[in-house]
Amino acid sequence: MKDTGSIRFDDQVVAISGAGRGLGRAFSLALAERGAKLLLLDNGCDSRGQGSDPTLVHEVATLIRDLDGEALPMCVDVTDHQALSGALAAGIDHFGRINSVVACAGILIPQQAPCDLEEYRRMMEVNHFGTVNLVHAAMEQLMANKGHIVVCSGFSGLYGDRDLGGYGASMMANRGFMLSVAQRMDEVGIRCNALCPSASTRMVEKLFTTDQHQKLQISAVVPALLYLLSRDAPNGATLTAAAGQFTLARTVETHGIRLKPENLRPEELCLAWDELDSESVVTPYPSFRERVRRLFQR
Repeated sequence: MKDTGSIRFDDQVVAISGAGRGLGRAFSLALAERGAKLLLLDNGCDSRGQGSDPTLVHEVATLIRDLDGEALPMCVDVTDHQALSGALAAGIDHFGRINSVVACAGILIPQQAPCDLEEYRRMMEVNHFGTVNLVHAAMEQLMANKGHIVVCSGFSGLYGDRDLGGYGASMMANRGFMLSVAQRMDEVGIRCNALCPSASTRMVEKLFTTDQHQKLQISAVVPALLYLLSRDAPNGATLTAAAGQFTLARTVETHGIRLKPENLRPEELCLAWDELDSESVVTPYPSFRERVRRLFQR
């Protein structure tokens, strides 16, 4: 039975990328209020990944100290694996360990196909490879402390968006990374999950209406992050959070059809399309290997 008492993070050290603004800032303050020590990682770039402002992450650290909390701010670029590893090493020297990581650093450049490929690559570098860099740099500590990993994904990664091609691709890449890591880490007691938030931050200021911005409060996403870092957290889940609504997102397939060898022609697939497209039965698969295994059981 789950303990329904207060979720606390006393004596837990959490490293958060993107901690200087938006969701990362809110997550950091909420964790500090519940006893966590924070390693704050952010280079203070703008929403397109340009520039640097170290004052932002230091301001969050000051706020945490005002709460009688403990925080170590580090101005670091998550795309620089060596620099990020150095920042984590400084955090370990300061706190003695790292228990969990939250990969929240991200940029958003609206794009339609065809698009500026350099901007596309920049989003993949920050949003996806920045996530991979953080998890890899912290892995030794995570395994030693049986910690938690939360990676940020997004609705555009789940469903696509005509104006968010590169961003959506980076979000889906994060989810795929999470699903693979979760299967491996379950063996050693680490829980790895993805959070798909939607909230009114500077990155999406032009994407929502005024009414939507008013409803998509950042505070409504925070409970999801806190739960995914708690001792009752699942493993391998994709939790969505927006305006107080929470859902679990899963990859499913329709029941499908099987064509006989003599009917393996595109015309047969065309004739069977309506049956293939039926949503009366959907099947989730826990892993790629399980998907292939079940292929031969039908």
